[in-house]
Amino acid sequence: MSGATSESTAAGFKWGTSATSLNSTRTATAGGASFSAALTGLTPATTYYYQAYATVHGTEDHASETATFYGDVNSFTTQDYSATVTTGSASNVTSSGAVITASYSGANAQPKETRIVYGTSASSLTNTAYYNDGGLSAPSGSYSVSLSSLAPNTTYYYKAVIQVGTKDFAGSVMSFKTAEQPSYTASGWL
Repeated sequence: MSGATSESTAAGFKWGTSATSLNSTRTATAGGASFSAALTGLTPATTYYYQAYATVHGTEDHASETATFYGDVNSFTTQDYSATVTTGSASNVTSSGAVITASYSGANAQPKETRIVYGTSASSLTNTAYYNDGGLSAPSGSYSVSLSSLAPNTTYYYKAVIQVGTKDFAGSVMSFKTAEQPSYTASGWL
């Protein structure tokens, strides 16, 4: 029957972070009445708006005519930033320093900052030592930080912290005690 069919030539989604400004396009392969497309590289904890579209040729009688049809604007919110941090043990403890290890997993974005916070009270971790070697990426990794200029024979409390997106994620508070200051006894004849 002439003039009874139409053929889809393009389909996909317009999308963006504002319902009134859908500036990005993701093309899909139309397969009859339904189609889909994957959106990747999205920012966690963000609301995205999208609208389906399909461009079709006219009927056989009006083959030169083309029309684009749009669906309703809908939205979804991506999962919030996440990560699990494990504070590791202290090693190479001396009277004035220590090495702290840490690891993280489940990060859904590149960590922006990795650090150890520490102090002489578990409720006041006011000192910060940063991991500066780079190379950490989502979704998991490990790092170590050297602490220096510590007081001898003192208990220090510490925890690992990473920043993913705009949020900090921390491990448990742990502790270690620095060694006593070595004492030297002079001996011999004067």
